[in-house]
Amino acid sequence: MPKRESHQIHQLFEAQVARTPHAIALEFGDLTLTYAELDARSSQLAARLLTDGLAPEATVALFVEKSADLVVGLLGILKSGATYVPLDPDHPAARVEYILVENSVQWIVSHAPCVERLPESTAQLLLLNEIDEAIGDTPNFVCPVAPCDATAYVVYTSGSTGRPKGIAGGHRGVVQYLDYVTSSFDLGPGDVVLQFPSPTFDASFRDILAPLSVGARVVMPGHAEAKDPTGLLDLAVKHGVTCLLSLVPSVLSVLVEAAIAQDRQLPGVRLLLVSGEPLHLGLCRRTREVFGDDVTLVNQYGPTECVMTSTYHRVLPEDGELGTAPIGQPIPGRQIYVLDANRNPVVSGVTGEIYIGGPGLAHGYLGLQELTNERFLDDPFE
Repeated sequence: MPKRESHQIHQLFEAQVARTPHAIALEFGDLTLTYAELDARSSQLAARLLTDGLAPEATVALFVEKSADLVVGLLGILKSGATYVPLDPDHPAARVEYILVENSVQWIVSHAPCVERLPESTAQLLLLNEIDEAIGDTPNFVCPVAPCDATAYVVYTSGSTGRPKGIAGGHRGVVQYLDYVTSSFDLGPGDVVLQFPSPTFDASFRDILAPLSVGARVVMPGHAEAKDPTGLLDLAVKHGVTCLLSLVPSVLSVLVEAAIAQDRQLPGVRLLLVSGEPLHLGLCRRTREVFGDDVTLVNQYGPTECVMTSTYHRVLPEDGELGTAPIGQPIPGRQIYVLDANRNPVVSGVTGEIYIGGPGLAHGYLGLQELTNERFLDDPFE
């Protein structure tokens, strides 16, 4: 697949809509949307935002439960040219309010199940169900033109070591990462991806946008199903899921143990991408008991500041069962350096600190220029 780094994120989806408008793009409960239908709904949202006076790169928050509205909202906000700020309705109201204020959010896109949980805000509220009814079809909608390195989203750290930090990521880094996932693991129209992470994690781009950029299908679990291992296993079987792209090892462990306890196998799943925590090789062995020896199991590493992940390692049976899986090699387009305290490369076998370079770097920390300057450095090895 050709490199598409001159594109914005949503343009990858729109190109796929043109190729396969009648293919199924999204399934949620009893709702099924084709690529054309999903494109129309997201364009309705984008058109409404622009009609209401949205300025380029204004911030728009999405406050919805796991549902088809999550995908419609994400695509519609990006199509409008806005910066996407995902919020989790399950988070404390104080955290949600902090993010709204820090981003000077002008619009909040939500839906009926969540409205009562929104903190007070001066932002304009748009309800997706009302937009569907009010704006009608938008066949001639054209996305605003913006540079490919424009800011696409702001996601937040947990705040466990202080106040939450907003990390601003660009279209270019996400598109480069999506190219890596789709080309390296042959993601295509025959695949079905079960969506896992909360939208407040940048990993949600991988689950939603990677499949939608190549003609695959996204299966969205409901709010309750997303927290129920048996429900997730049932969904995987019912929909013929082939790929789980955003597994944290602790979540993978829960799924594997639930499947083993129920004497269930899922040989139809061909690809498991794991990141976020150390991956123990003993868990890899147990994983193959459920998904089969031929499953492709990949350990990934990378902080949020580097757009999802930056290294990968295909875990093989010969890696053994003791210890943890290596973090592996850089993904295409990223550079990994191991440097000493003076930022000089260390020789093999000597301990150093990992530095990551390439187009996948985020734009920095929102409102924290001093910290951005400290952490995001010019690459002396380019």
